[in-house]
Amino acid sequence: IFLGETKIIYNRKTNCEVGPYVEDYKYDRNYIIVMQKRPQYQNVIYNSVEYPGCSDSIFFYVIEKQTDTVLGPLDSTMFNDCISKLQIDLAF
Repeated sequence: IFLGETKIIYNRKTNCEVGPYVEDYKYDRNYIIVMQKRPQYQNVIYNSVEYPGCSDSIFFYVIEKQTDTVLGPLDSTMFNDCISKLQIDLAF
C-alpha cells in the first residue's frame, strides 16, 4: 500500500514499512523498487534506520514480494548493483 499523504510504503501482512518521504516506486510481479528522499531531521519513529555512510540525499529499497525481504536503504551504486544481480527489469 502506498500512503501518499505520508509518503510511506506499508505491507499490512508483515507490518513492514518503508518511509517516510517515498518519492517514487515501481513494481512488477516479483519486486517493488522504492526511491526515498532522506529525511532532513530525526524522526523518533524512523531513527533506527541506518543509512549508508555517504552524503547522498536519495536512497533506494528493493522489496522481494514473495518473501517480503527488504533490501535497503541503498545508495545509487548499491542499488544498481542489486537490481543487476537480481536481474530486475525496473528503473527510475
